[in-house]
Amino acid sequence: MRVINTPARGIGNKTVEHLLNVASENSMSAYDAIDSVVRDAELGSAARKKLGAFKALIEGLRTEAQGCRPTASLGACSKPPAIAISS
Repeated sequence: MRVINTPARGIGNKTVEHLLNVASENSMSAYDAIDSVVRDAELGSAARKKLGAFKALIEGLRTEAQGCRPTASLGACSKPPAIAISS
């Protein structure tokens, strides 16, 4: 779960714990559970907004990666990556 808050995105432990609980209860991945949690009133609006922004970031990277050749790094794509990737 390090990716959700590295770099810091202000998504706290309580939010991550709730996300993991929802995922477990519904037999789905934490990523797939984001949509349910974002619609869930159990968390505050700030936490839901940050989770939604995280999912939008990942979806944007996924879309960007579709335009790359399998042998290309994200830096070699038509646009620079939206986040820095470290090894």
